[in-house]
Amino acid sequence: MGISYNTFLSYMDKYEEFAEAVAQADVLAEVFWEEKYMQGALGFNKDVSPAMLIMYMKNRYHWRDRHEQTVVAEKIPTLDEWLEEKDG
Repeated sequence: MGISYNTFLSYMDKYEEFAEAVAQADVLAEVFWEEKYMQGALGFNKDVSPAMLIMYMKNRYHWRDRHEQTVVAEKIPTLDEWLEEKDG
């Protein structure tokens, strides 16, 4: 684009339509790379390196192999307790 990265960021802060266009383009780019990955993973495109695309998606779009989840509850009711409470 012929501008510095800082100028790019300031345009995004200053012009809402520009920021929306960048966000939409980012989503479309992720879809493009997902499709490339699927083509390679399914064997339709032998030129695609699944390992390279996985690394790219992890770095560019923050993909992770797993998502950590934490469940916090004082006491999880048994099925009988839950049904009793529901029937009330």
